[in-house]
Amino acid sequence: MNYSSNHDPLHGVTLKTIVTRLQEKYGWQGLADRIRINCFSHDPSIQSSLKFLRKTPWARKKVEALYIRTKWPALTQEQSPVKKPVTDSKSEAKPSSKPSSKPSSEPKSQPNPEPNKKNVVSSPWADAANNRSKK
Repeated sequence: MNYSSNHDPLHGVTLKTIVTRLQEKYGWQGLADRIRINCFSHDPSIQSSLKFLRKTPWARKKVEALYIRTKWPALTQEQSPVKKPVTDSKSEAKPSSKPSSKPSSEPKSQPNPEPNKKNVVSSPWADAANNRSKK
């Protein structure tokens, strides 16, 4: 069996999106009435709520459960809270058929000027190896 879709309703939805959308729908007082945690009732802000919810698993579970229970209107693709991968328009460009005018960074291989002779590297180690093989 191949399960290609994720059945998690929160898949791809960030905690910031959850808190922001709940706050827009219910307001801070409405959130405090539904979930009794101080980050919604005493000097609430998105940032302070995120900080508290990231450190407090039981509170985060309550907020995520409220988000799942809440009936949301259908979203268009642009409004979707799920992050889409960013595509680079340059990387999707089709390669052109004409050759590039930029010089290649790879050095061009030079043909051996004397095909019957091997290219020999001159170094003390190479010379020693060549001398041993001739004996």
